[in-house]
Amino acid sequence: MQTITNKDNGVNTGDRSEKSVSRVLLEQLHNIGIKYAFINSGTDYAPIIESLAEMSLENIPMTEVILVPHEGPAVAMAIGYYMIAHTPAAVMVHTTPGTANSLNNILNAQSMNIPLMLFAGRTPVTEKAVFGSKEIPVHWNQEMRDQGAILRQFTKWDWEHRFGEQVGEELARAYEVAMSDPKGPVYMTLPRERISEKATPATPVRRPSPAEPVVPSNATIQKVAQLIADAKKPLIITSQLGRNLGAPEELLKLSESMAIPVAQNFYYMNFPTTSQMFVGPIGGKLFNEHLKSADLLLVLDVDVPWFPNSVEPDPDATVVHLDVDPMKERMPTWGFRADIRIRADAQIALGMLNREVTGKLGKSSETRKTVEARRSTVSRDHDAMLGYYMKEAKEHKDDTPIDPSWLSYCIGTILDDRKIVFTETVRSPFYEYAPVSSFGRTFSTPPFGGLGWSMGAALGAKLASPDSDVLVLLGDGSYMYNEPVASHFVSRASKLPIMTVIYNNQAWMASRGPVAKMYPEGKAVKTHNFPGTVLSPSPAFEHVAQSCGAYTRRVENPDEIMSALKDSLDHMHEKENQVLLNVILKHP
Repeated sequence: MQTITNKDNGVNTGDRSEKSVSRVLLEQLHNIGIKYAFINSGTDYAPIIESLAEMSLENIPMTEVILVPHEGPAVAMAIGYYMIAHTPAAVMVHTTPGTANSLNNILNAQSMNIPLMLFAGRTPVTEKAVFGSKEIPVHWNQEMRDQGAILRQFTKWDWEHRFGEQVGEELARAYEVAMSDPKGPVYMTLPRERISEKATPATPVRRPSPAEPVVPSNATIQKVAQLIADAKKPLIITSQLGRNLGAPEELLKLSESMAIPVAQNFYYMNFPTTSQMFVGPIGGKLFNEHLKSADLLLVLDVDVPWFPNSVEPDPDATVVHLDVDPMKERMPTWGFRADIRIRADAQIALGMLNREVTGKLGKSSETRKTVEARRSTVSRDHDAMLGYYMKEAKEHKDDTPIDPSWLSYCIGTILDDRKIVFTETVRSPFYEYAPVSSFGRTFSTPPFGGLGWSMGAALGAKLASPDSDVLVLLGDGSYMYNEPVASHFVSRASKLPIMTVIYNNQAWMASRGPVAKMYPEGKAVKTHNFPGTVLSPSPAFEHVAQSCGAYTRRVENPDEIMSALKDSLDHMHEKENQVLLNVILKHP
C-alpha cells in the first residue's frame, strides 16, 4: 500500500483501492484521530466485525474497539474519556434499540457540551436480492421512517450514510461539528447494505478542522473590566467553566486579585473550594446572601445561575453573561436577564480580562481599598461556611447508621492529585465536606440529571489516565441505574480498575425532597410516608461486584470507613483490580 501525503494542505490520499465501505469507515475513523470506539453490536454489525477481523489479521493501524455490554455505560465511557483526554471517542450501537438505550447519556453529554461520535447500524432497507438485506424478523420490526428523530433534539448533527465514496468526508464533517463550540454529540446511521458494498473513496482523507474559539472584542473586555473596577459587591457564578482546562486558573487569578466571591455548581471543578473567595454552591445559603446584595454579576458558562422562585438578584445589579452559548439556544425557555451577553471562549476572555483589570487596579488607590475591604469580608464568610460544614461532619462521626456527611469527610481526607472523582450521590452532599482544589479531575452529575453515567465515565477516565486512582461515589439508586453488571464487566475485561463507593441510604431522596418542599404540612411529611421512594430491602450490592471479580466490603460502622478506604486503595494498587464499598447510611 502506498501512502502519499501533501504537507501543504494536510491531505492524505490514502489507499485508493476498492474495498468494503465498512473497512473504509474504520480506516478513516483511525485517520481522523479517534483512538477508542466503545461498541455494543448487533446483526447490523456483521460488515464492521468482518472488517475489524481483516484489519487485525493484516496488522492495519485502527481505532481500538472495546466491548461494552450495554449502550448506557458505552456512551458514559466516551463522556469520561473526553473529560480527561480532551479528545473525542466513538460509540457504536445497534440500530433502533441501541440508539434508544444510548439516549439518556447522550442527553447528559449534550448538557455538558461533551463531543462524541455516536454510530448506529440501520436496519437493512431492502428485502431481497441485495447483499446484506433483511433476513430475520427484527429487520422489519426495528425499521423506522426516521431513525435519527429519536435523538435529533439532542445532537448537533445527524446523518444517514448513503454513498461509500463519501464516508471519509462524512466522518471529517461529524468530527468538525462535534468539536466546534458549543461542543456536543453527533450521530450517524449505517445501513447494513451500504457498508457491505465495495467502494473506492471519491475524495482523499482530509484533516478535520473544527472552528477556532470565539474571541471577544477589546472594547467589550474594557467595558467589563471597568464594571469590575467600579463594583462594590461583585459576584461570579459558574457551573461549566471547568470544561476548558485553562479557564479555572484564569478565574482563580481574577477572583483572588479583585477579591470577587465565586459560587458554582459542580458539574466540573471550576473553582477550588479551598479558596477563601469560594462562597458555596449555587442555591446555598451564603450564595443567596451574596446574590441579593451584589451590584455586579459575572455569569460565566452557566446553565442555571440562580433559582428565580427562591431568590433573585437586585433589579439594579448589572448582569454580564459570558458563555460559548450565552443565549442557551437549546433550551425552549430561559428567562434569566443579562445586560451584556458575550459569546466567547472563557479561557481567552478571562485572560484578556485579567490583563485589563490588572492595569485598572494599579491605577486606582480607591479601587485597591475597596478590594481589600471586600477580601476581608468574603474571607470571613468563607471561613465561617467551611467551619460549619467541618463541625457538622465531625459531630456525626460516631453516628450509626453512618451519616453521609461523615462519609464524605472521610473520603475527602484521602484525595490528592492522583485521584479522579466522579460523584453521582445526588442528594448526599460531598463537596461541602471534602474540600477540593484540583482542576480537571472532579466531576458531578450533569445538568440534564440523567442517572446512570458515573461508572461508565470513570472507566473512560481510567482509560485516558491509567496511572490515576479513579473513584466513583454514587447513591444506591444511582448504582442500579449504572447497569452495574455491564460496568463491572468492562472494568474486569478491559483491565480498568476503579473504586466504587455506594452511599446506600435505601431511598430516592431526589424524589422525597421536593415533596417536603412543596407540601411541608402535607400528609406525606406528617405520616413520614413517601410512596414510591423507598429502596428497601436493599440488595447486597457487593455480591453484584463480586460476580465480576471485584474486591468488596460492606461498611456499617463509622469507625471502619477509613480502614476500608485504605484497604481498598491498597488492593486496587497491588492487584490492579476493581473495588466496591457498600456503605450503609441512615435511612431518612
